[in-house]
Amino acid sequence: MKPRYRYNWVRGWVEVDGFKWYVRGTNFSMHHEDWLRKEVEFSGDLFVDVGAHVGTWAIRASRTFRRVVAFEAESRWTAMLKKNVETNSVRNIEVLNIAISSSDSPGKTRTLDSYGLDPTLIKVDTEGVEFEGRIWLGDELACQRLLTTSEL
Repeated sequence: MKPRYRYNWVRGWVEVDGFKWYVRGTNFSMHHEDWLRKEVEFSGDLFVDVGAHVGTWAIRASRTFRRVVAFEAESRWTAMLKKNVETNSVRNIEVLNIAISSSDSPGKTRTLDSYGLDPTLIKVDTEGVEFEGRIWLGDELACQRLLTTSEL
């Protein structure tokens, strides 16, 4: 029996950009943000992906960044992200199943600056919450580049 909502369907495996991806839905596009990737200097020491979903940014970043930290609040997407990282034998990604927020709440949310990271680039796509990003980035976090994406 198929799930009621199409977005919950697991489509299976697709191969894109030299990676193998475990994805959901019947029309999940692996290229919907390619135009944006071309506009950003996509290399450096540390890439932080807030709202990593299944890893379309984080896993690609593993090729051009020394280290990648991926935050995903939804457990089901975190599981798919971890599966994609493992399948592609990516060793420089740390996957964390936690929401980034403007305040710390044990086991539920943390501020990004509480991790003590010094990112080269931060990608934020958190289903509309990115517009509060200035609050949760905090005063202590230094970042060379900040990229926010959102589906409107």
